[in-house]
Amino acid sequence: MSRFKGSPKAIHAALLALSVFLSGALLLFIEPFDLDRAAGAAGRSAFYKVAAFAYPGRERPGPVPIEIVQADDRLLADEELAWPMPYGTHAAVIDAISEAGPRALFVDFLFVDTRPDPDFDELVAAIERAASRHMVFIAAAPEEVLGRPARQELVALARRNPRVQLVSVRLGRSIADGRAYPLRPDPDGRVPAAVALCRTIAGCRVATGEDVDVWWGAQGYKGVEATAPGRALNFVTTAVLGDFTPRPLRLTDPLPQPFTTLTAARDLLKGDTYDAAIKRLHGAVVLYGGNFAFTGDVAQTPVYGLVPGSHVHAMVLDNLARSALVRIDPPFGLGPKGHQLLSLALICLVLGAWRLAWPTRSSAATEGRKLELRFGDMAVLALAALAIALFEFAVLKVGPIAWFPVLLAALGADALVAPLLERILQPKRAAGD
Repeated sequence: MSRFKGSPKAIHAALLALSVFLSGALLLFIEPFDLDRAAGAAGRSAFYKVAAFAYPGRERPGPVPIEIVQADDRLLADEELAWPMPYGTHAAVIDAISEAGPRALFVDFLFVDTRPDPDFDELVAAIERAASRHMVFIAAAPEEVLGRPARQELVALARRNPRVQLVSVRLGRSIADGRAYPLRPDPDGRVPAAVALCRTIAGCRVATGEDVDVWWGAQGYKGVEATAPGRALNFVTTAVLGDFTPRPLRLTDPLPQPFTTLTAARDLLKGDTYDAAIKRLHGAVVLYGGNFAFTGDVAQTPVYGLVPGSHVHAMVLDNLARSALVRIDPPFGLGPKGHQLLSLALICLVLGAWRLAWPTRSSAATEGRKLELRFGDMAVLALAALAIALFEFAVLKVGPIAWFPVLLAALGADALVAPLLERILQPKRAAGD
């Protein structure tokens, strides 16, 4: 007979929980197959694809209406222009936006090159005309990279005109498959674009000491997104199918579609589309940016894939205005590994409680139900990890970075440890049995 014969079920459950915790912690520290980074990226992406539909949609508009005006390759083709886009074209777009009567304008272009262009003075004049009507924010290049934030004419304009402000457009350090957005000023003391816009337009009180994750909203299927069954449908189809590609289940319009309304800059330069375009811009915060195939102003998002940088600023501005910020740093002052170990310890406690509650059967019955027990362990670990991630996201406002690496480590540890413990702790049968 094994010396563990007759051990109470509580000891078995406690030993399993402790063994899974220790083995899982070892896996998290060793990080086989790049477990931490790759699994963190996959888990964050999957979580946000579903959480995107929990973000307030257009049936609950935020306090700051946001519109994006986008210059792209079609504008260059229509106007027969070459890259870089002439300053005169920028001036014409800015004049058209300003005439629409926005609450503020953010120009998400880096005007740093000193190429000869006779229309540059017209660009400066257009910005001054816009500033006479509303605040104008201009993207400032990082000086440690390009040596200057903008052309000296624009720097001088920002110094003498308080309604023209240079703002930071750094997208922050890369996390998982997306980007963190910095709320802190850049090394030159310039406030990030979304922070400057929200403070000026909506009076946001934003702490500027950390980077935040971006909670992306998704519109879902038109015609159903405003209803409870429609939101449930969006949740289910996204969770099952896993992405935003067109799918057989078509109601009206398949995803993807940008969360923020998009106006093509070329529509502001044409008489037949101008009136309809400017109506959308009236009273809104307008972000004027670019989406050109050969420029690098893009960011990877878990919901929409690659998007132009202006969409990131717009989404963070909406997060700020709705007080829907999500931190990327772990809670309670923990480091990344400490956060993972705490999450692992919690789900191992749930695993132990589940094993303690498992009905005791005879040895033969337990042998016949091993597969059921294994699947039960997997389900309990998965539900516990998701519950912790949801609690952190909804209550503590912490991004879903740790849950999937922790879950994989726990599942792997349970698969290795549970059979071994059963062989050690299971009483030996008599020879005649």
